[in-house]
This record gives sequence, C-alpha cells and structure tokens, in this order.
Amino acid sequence: MESFKIELFEKENPSSKFPSFSRLDTEGTARIRQRFAQKLKVEKPIDGKELLRLLSDQIEVIKTFNASVDNFKIADVFRYLDIVPNETIYINWYHYDDIDAMAYKDFSSYFEYVWFPGPDDIDVFDDTCGWILSINHEGYISCRKF
Repeated sequence: MESFKIELFEKENPSSKFPSFSRLDTEGTARIRQRFAQKLKVEKPIDGKELLRLLSDQIEVIKTFNASVDNFKIADVFRYLDIVPNETIYINWYHYDDIDAMAYKDFSSYFEYVWFPGPDDIDVFDDTCGWILSINHEGYISCRKF
C-alpha cells in the first residue's frame, strides 16, 4: 500500500489507524502466479506480464458498475457477481509481483482509500484463486471466474 494512502486516511480519520495489511514476499507472489497458471492450464511457470496477458484475453467487463462514481460500494459488485470472498483478499498492484493482503471487511469498508481513479489498476482475488476482479484506472470493472 502506498504511504500517501495511509497518510490521507489517517488525516481524514484522525482517531483511526489505517486498516492492517501485509505485503506478500517474493515466494508468496510466485505461488499466486503459479496457482493462476494452473487455473489457466499453463504448465510452465509464468511471470506477471504473461499472466496479465493471458487473463486480459479471458476477462469479462461488468458494465453495471464503475468504481469512480459517487456512492460506489465494492460489496455491491461482489453480490452482483455472486462472489463471496474469503476473509482475506489480495490486491495486485502491478505484474503480480506487488501484492498486498488485507481483510475483505476492511477492503470493502475503506475501498475509497485503497483504489484511486487515475493511477490505480488493481486485481483483487482471494486464496481460492477462483475469481479475479479487476478495476482499471477509469473505474471500469472486469471479472474472470474459474
């Protein structure tokens, strides 16, 4: 998580600390890439750029929602897609080599402090690797279920 997001949250919520999160290490990000490669039936190890390329060919745009509109609630998207995330979700910030783990409850409650329109393209998933929700920098949302 970028420090300016934490600072903004704590400035706007002076009596609260930014929700807990952790960054996956190199081994953790490699395991995630491998699990998605298996879901995509790719037998060899792949890097994050290749994973993104493969996923972009198979992802479905969800036209009902846009994350950049006022009163957007990420929980509504999950309900619409009939996805029940596990307690911990993962946020991919780049090429599946910069991934944060965060409680879904916190991600849902404080989404506006996690994703910013303009600079952020994120992928969200849980440890089942059974689905990926992508939110691009304009707020367009896509989903891939396995």
